[in-house]
Amino acid sequence: MTNRSAYDLTVDGEQHIAFVVDTGHETCRSVTNDVENVVADLVRLGIDVDRYRIIYRDSGGTWDGIDTEDARFAGFYALRATNRTEAAFMALTRRTRAQLAAGVRPK
Repeated sequence: MTNRSAYDLTVDGEQHIAFVVDTGHETCRSVTNDVENVVADLVRLGIDVDRYRIIYRDSGGTWDGIDTEDARFAGFYALRATNRTEAAFMALTRRTRAQLAAGVRPK
């Protein structure tokens, strides 16, 4: 098993979503277990991870979210979505940590 995860990445620049799909979970670390490096990869690619919603599909096929703060991994959040469209909608309508802290209400 290698030390890094293997994944496919698709970026929707219009909606500010990065879709990460775990592809190497049988031979590599999972995205879940390598999330700090995955976020760092996105930053190296020029993705403003603090402005984008990052969602990932785990080895079981479930979509969940990754929170960031100051361009670093800050935690996971549950979407438990079974398809990409549903996951994207849920992520886009979710309030961020900063919005929650500031008391911002959803529109």
